[in-house]
Amino acid sequence: MTLLDDAVLAYVAGASNASIAMCRAVLEKLLKVHYRRDELAGEDLENLIDFCAGQFAWVAQRRKPLHGLRKLANRTLHSPGTGTALSAPDEETLLAAFANLKFLIEKAPVP
Repeated sequence: MTLLDDAVLAYVAGASNASIAMCRAVLEKLLKVHYRRDELAGEDLENLIDFCAGQFAWVAQRRKPLHGLRKLANRTLHSPGTGTALSAPDEETLLAAFANLKFLIEKAPVP
């Protein structure tokens, strides 16, 4: 959970874009290592979320906010000139990501 803790610290320190990137990295690693079981080697994050949501009810319940985090990260990482100030909806997405990622870490199957 160290990377998630670092993401929270980055957010608190005002480095929102870094926090978003770290949350995306946590999500991808978590799904690949603990949830997917080699069925989707090399699959993109969108398909990883959907596959894992089909396998685990608690992931399915969080599918929409997980895709929200994925889309926010894509916008942040691939749009030049993105500032550090977040819009209110983007901030809500990031704050929800902290809670959802913590929950998924706690529920993660042992690899």
